[in-house]
Amino acid sequence: MDLRDSEEEASFRTEVKEFISREAPKAKKGVSGEEALTANWEANQAWFKKLAAKGWIAPAWPKEYGGASLTTMQQFVLNEELALNRAARPMHLIIGLGMAGPTIIVHGTEEQKKEHLPGMLSG
Repeated sequence: MDLRDSEEEASFRTEVKEFISREAPKAKKGVSGEEALTANWEANQAWFKKLAAKGWIAPAWPKEYGGASLTTMQQFVLNEELALNRAARPMHLIIGLGMAGPTIIVHGTEEQKKEHLPGMLSG
């Protein structure tokens, strides 16, 4: 079993690393978890908007609903690089982005999708 990145995954990993390096607010030393999210609230909100602009705030969501339509491996790469770089994650949005949103995408009417999904992506 070869666990190395494919060429496509390696290219995506480079894109993610460069984006994080350029755009993510730096983590405050000695601060982690919820405290890290609130200690740098304004910078983190701006960071989340940058993630949303790329569709990476909801990487598994289809592009037509504001996500990135990433493959499973691309999602793994994105999550791994965010974690390795201690980049803030929008944990306060997890119910909407990780549970309610996908349920509406699969089972909701077009009207429900138009009404609820954009707000979930913007926080």
